[in-house]
Amino acid sequence: MGSASYGYINKCTEDGRKYVALKEPEASNMRWAFNEIAKGKYATNQIRLKMNKMEGAKISSTSFTGQ
Repeated sequence: MGSASYGYINKCTEDGRKYVALKEPEASNMRWAFNEIAKGKYATNQIRLKMNKMEGAKISSTSFTGQ
């Protein structure tokens, strides 16, 4: 299993099954970002930069947009 995306964490059940779960507060940060993008007031990259500044995160544009 590769590295989980920002807002998620790789976990394993007691019987060894792997799964991806939400990781807080990062998951809430991503919900905020998606809601801001949906409003259409700022460009996606502006939201990413604002989130990085507010939360001390270092999310690249590629990781943020998946492109």
